[in-house]
Amino acid sequence: AHISTSHIIAAGTVGCAVQGYGSGFYDAIWESTDAGATWELKTCWKQDYGSCTGLGANSDGKAIAFFTPYSYGAERRVALRDISGNWSVKWDDSIQTNSGYGPADVSMIDDTAWVSNTRGTLPHGLYQSSDAGQNWTKISCETPQYMDFASLDKGFGLFGGSAHVTYDGGETWPYQSNGGGMCCGINQIWAFDTTHAIWHEGGDGDPNDRGQIFTYVEPREANFEVLAGVNINDGYVGSKTVNTPMGSYKFFNHGSVPIVVNALDLFAYGSGDDKNDVSAVKLWLDANANGYQDGSDTLIGSGIYSADNGSIHLSFTDILLKPQVPVHLLATYDFGDHLMIGNTYFCYVKAGDVQAKIQDTGASLAPTAPSNYPIVTRQVTAGSVVFSDDFESGLDKWAADNITGDCISVPWSLTDEMYISPSHSAYIWGNRSTCNYGRKNNLTLKEPIDLSSNGEHYLTFWHKVWMEPVIELKVEASTDDGVSWETLKTYENINNSPYPVYEVLDLSEHCCGYHTLIRFQLDWTSGWYHNVKWYIDNVQDISIPNQRIYVPDDYVTIQSAVDNVSAGSTVIVRDGAYTENINVDKHLAIESENGSAKTIVQAANPSYPVFKVTANCVKISGFTIENATGDAGIYLEDAKHCDIFNNSISNNDYGIYLCYPSSNNLIYHNNLLSNTLNAYDSCTNQWNITTTGNYWSDYTGNDANHDGIGGESYPIPGGVNIDHHPLMQPWGGDTPQKGDLNSDSILTPADAAIALEIAAGSRPCDAAMLAAADVSGDGRVTSLDALMILQAAGGKIEL
Repeated sequence: AHISTSHIIAAGTVGCAVQGYGSGFYDAIWESTDAGATWELKTCWKQDYGSCTGLGANSDGKAIAFFTPYSYGAERRVALRDISGNWSVKWDDSIQTNSGYGPADVSMIDDTAWVSNTRGTLPHGLYQSSDAGQNWTKISCETPQYMDFASLDKGFGLFGGSAHVTYDGGETWPYQSNGGGMCCGINQIWAFDTTHAIWHEGGDGDPNDRGQIFTYVEPREANFEVLAGVNINDGYVGSKTVNTPMGSYKFFNHGSVPIVVNALDLFAYGSGDDKNDVSAVKLWLDANANGYQDGSDTLIGSGIYSADNGSIHLSFTDILLKPQVPVHLLATYDFGDHLMIGNTYFCYVKAGDVQAKIQDTGASLAPTAPSNYPIVTRQVTAGSVVFSDDFESGLDKWAADNITGDCISVPWSLTDEMYISPSHSAYIWGNRSTCNYGRKNNLTLKEPIDLSSNGEHYLTFWHKVWMEPVIELKVEASTDDGVSWETLKTYENINNSPYPVYEVLDLSEHCCGYHTLIRFQLDWTSGWYHNVKWYIDNVQDISIPNQRIYVPDDYVTIQSAVDNVSAGSTVIVRDGAYTENINVDKHLAIESENGSAKTIVQAANPSYPVFKVTANCVKISGFTIENATGDAGIYLEDAKHCDIFNNSISNNDYGIYLCYPSSNNLIYHNNLLSNTLNAYDSCTNQWNITTTGNYWSDYTGNDANHDGIGGESYPIPGGVNIDHHPLMQPWGGDTPQKGDLNSDSILTPADAAIALEIAAGSRPCDAAMLAAADVSGDGRVTSLDALMILQAAGGKIEL
């Protein structure tokens, strides 16, 4: 090893041998200060089947010598030379390095050194020292036999049969070429600079069985790309939210020379007012490439948009793009106080507006992409935050199961190991244990979230998972105070996410406006002998008002409206006759404008249902539905929490057919007339409300007390369901009663919420809506009307 051209260190073995027997062998280190003309013994010790396996030095005079073979040798030693020339020798078995019989260079760049550990007491892999051998840290599982580094990032290595290059200091080693020989002590590699190297292989294991010399020459080239970075799911945001991730951008240098980036333009788009709604645009160096702002990130630029759908130029200190090492930048928004619910926001970068240059020459350089190519990574929608918990105040809002001991190493608790919010998240750590079998461990919200406000509700949260197979992680919801639970999403066989993931789950489709509990669950029902860690942060319920569209004004047919509107919308069908077979595959309310007598839907193909529902939380009301002579007027397949009311259903094979496992649906105030079979239900559903049910043309019961309700219940064919309050006359109450603003024939707090939206001007109000909402009779809709509707819903007054 060379300290300089004249100062050389050598390490080896001295001793004597007689007739094939060795004795008195010593390991020794010599130094020469005259380029090898003379040598001085610096240190030695009696050898116990040891030999020098690695030697390296730097220009400051520090050196490292390993005498740690992986075969033989009971006493392995490491010798270190300090800057003053003093050698210290210690017994050390933690790192055993051997290139495959024979010594190898220990590559050193200043005080940084690299060595492969093949059989030491430390885990096998590539180790790096930043203090000339005093301490070592594992940086990779790779174990190159021979290596040399030209810089702290760029190195070359032989792996026994193939040659590899590292661009990130040894963490990864991309394949370069077949390197030749497998071993054994006669292979070497030398790096002259970052683009030139040479290596020799002795031919052992090489197909041609002969030694060869290979040269590596990497041409000078400068080019880089700007790509979409970390994938962040589209999401929802409330007013005053800060550091919201908006765009992740990956910069990658494909060339051989360093490049610097120092400016880019961000462009805004969406229905929101970017100038007034976005209080700050920030650009971060995303050091750990996780797609959200945390303590490891560096703010490199900020500003505001000068116009809606405008742009901002962000200049910053040079960001170095090393060859083959990605750099991630993250754009975030701070949002203002008064976002308009439902508005959307996103930003993008165009490759042609990125400013870069070659580091050593200063020549300008453009990325290899079309100049106007936009890079868009995420859209967020403004919503109303109904519930939020960032766990900064602890787990007070949650009930945490406390299974400890052998089953759970750490129960649900707070941690600062991973977080999106300022400093904490909730997490659980389960270990391998037989007592976990069949166990479930829950983090359950103590108080339900009120989903009665009109519109779509989304449960959003960030989480990170480390798990072994078989265990299931679940997010569940309950609308009956925890008696029963419905799974919103199950996570299993996750390949241990390297960074937190933003999740969006549709609550409205499952919970349909009810007061809802949420829980996060570890489930060992399927298996128990496995480890798991689960981090959860920033749990929110965000509400988005639904869209109201009209047929045929906005869409000519009911089906085209269903296909094109977003889930949670209301489709209002104006008077007329429609010939269609309608497939409803999303959470929607489909209602007539003026009732079933004026809005008729007949089957285009009588062999298919008029309405086929395959989604949860669908409402169908106010139609005459007829002529599906080979199928059903309304057919529900695996649909839950649907409301079917105020319809006249006639001349179908089945009037209403509920196919397994459709359950928890509410059917009332429908007239079922002259169908081959008026209804069929093999599941568990409700066919009446408190005092009234449906009219059945084949009902034969009596009305002894003349209240309009049959004295005997009406059994629904197919199972155990019953209409307890069958009507004696067809239902004629298509016009909603005063205060019934969502047309479900029931006064609830949801009607009061709609009245408040009308009063605030955030919901349109036509003449029909005004007539229903103006319960005070003053010709307008105010908070007084909302209060009166709320009191009527609670039975305190009558409207």
